[in-house]
Amino acid sequence: MKTGEMVVPPPVGCTDKKRVVVIGGGVSGVLTAFELARSGHSVTLVEMGGLGNGSSQRSAACIRQQFDTLATVRGMVFATRFFENWSAITKMGDNPLVQNGYLFLYDWRQDQKVINRRVDMQRSVGLHDVEFLSPEQVDAKFPYVSTVGTICATWCPTDGFLLPNVVYNDGAEAARKLGVEVLQHCRVVDVVTEGSKISAVYVMKNGEKQMIPGDLFVNATGAWGGKVSELLGGMGLPIKAWRRYLYIVKMPSETLKMMTSEDFKCCPMVIGPNGAYSHPTPSGELMMGWLHHAEAEDPDTADLEHLEFGFSINGYGEAMLREVARWLPEAADRRVSSGSCGFYEMMPDHNPVIDFDVKKSNMVHAVGFSGHGLMHAPFTARAVAELVASGKTLFHISLPWDIGEVDMRVYHATRDFYANHESMHI
Repeated sequence: MKTGEMVVPPPVGCTDKKRVVVIGGGVSGVLTAFELARSGHSVTLVEMGGLGNGSSQRSAACIRQQFDTLATVRGMVFATRFFENWSAITKMGDNPLVQNGYLFLYDWRQDQKVINRRVDMQRSVGLHDVEFLSPEQVDAKFPYVSTVGTICATWCPTDGFLLPNVVYNDGAEAARKLGVEVLQHCRVVDVVTEGSKISAVYVMKNGEKQMIPGDLFVNATGAWGGKVSELLGGMGLPIKAWRRYLYIVKMPSETLKMMTSEDFKCCPMVIGPNGAYSHPTPSGELMMGWLHHAEAEDPDTADLEHLEFGFSINGYGEAMLREVARWLPEAADRRVSSGSCGFYEMMPDHNPVIDFDVKKSNMVHAVGFSGHGLMHAPFTARAVAELVASGKTLFHISLPWDIGEVDMRVYHATRDFYANHESMHI
């Protein structure tokens, strides 16, 4: 950031103060509530469990700006800048952003020209840190990464990973200080409507129904987004809850042979040619993930404490470890110590809906992030605040920090969900 550059972006202007009910207390909902309160609205945040109870606390918690959708690149440049300035913006202490960078490795199946054009596009819209690297350049920067079989790579040092518990806990506290009412263990169970508008929702708390009136309602419920939209009388959203697994490998510093403990601490998020990825955790372990076939599940009945058949730490976990060790040899000859799973809220085109509902005119959706909700959250919150201020669907919004305009059509509720899709999906 340049000397003298604005640290705290101004809030979205509010000429008409509204009562807004944000449903969903994950990172997206928490930061949306914070941003709306910062803009002058009266906000109630409703979460059916504890804060971060859904996908937020089960996330790989990564953040990157390397996408191939232009609007998403700009939005993620904003989100990264927001997290870089977290303490100044929220007035909370701990910064949740760890910028170890993202390294994508590509093999002969990929077209270098396409990758180069993608990097040029990313740089043209403000992601100036991203680089196209040859295998030799990767070897020089990361001598502990094997480039055997790779033809090129892309690298962005300002990408990294987040500490989600800091974001949703400190974010909620910052929201409370701005007057947001945070209701936990309150599930939305019914709705009061007047024509095409919602006038109130009912929540169940401690066995009793409580009515919460509002002028505008935000659906930020992640994998529950389609079910909540239906409950509130809104449009059908083709969101599928897909289970995704993460595995942990212990990497004690005294056992490292090919890299120093400092190398491991600063190791980037590395995505191999087949899509498996890994990054160090704050506690000094290696976290791994990999796309796999999944069937849609009901998030209300799925048991996320149970690892499905074939996905045990000795099954899929060990297979993933072998894949990761292909380009991170330090991981070879180790064992997977634990596994966990959470939901991706998948949309057919892998892009979210950030827009007004087509049936209920005072409901805004902020759902369908397809595994990228945590990293998108500051941009999501800003976009929702712009929608609330305008009271209508927007085709463009202008982001602070001279980031520029974002074309919002890719996030519209009326788009063809089965047309184009974000290809840099892991």
